[in-house]
Amino acid sequence: MWRDMPFFKDLVSEHGSDTAAFEAMAKVAVPFGRYARAEEVAAQIMHLLSDDSAMITGAALVMDGGYSL
Repeated sequence: MWRDMPFFKDLVSEHGSDTAAFEAMAKVAVPFGRYARAEEVAAQIMHLLSDDSAMITGAALVMDGGYSL
């Protein structure tokens, strides 16, 4: 989807690759300065599946790099 957007094509031209363009977008859009990595999301899922999270009920785990703070 992003690859067809004119602004994204401009970012790719400016930064040299799709990956670099996405990283540039994250620096502006996410307070933490980057998007979550797959292993970070997986670690949170594993925590919720573990016995350590037995008392967590009815809660939403938000992994948005500080955007919703």
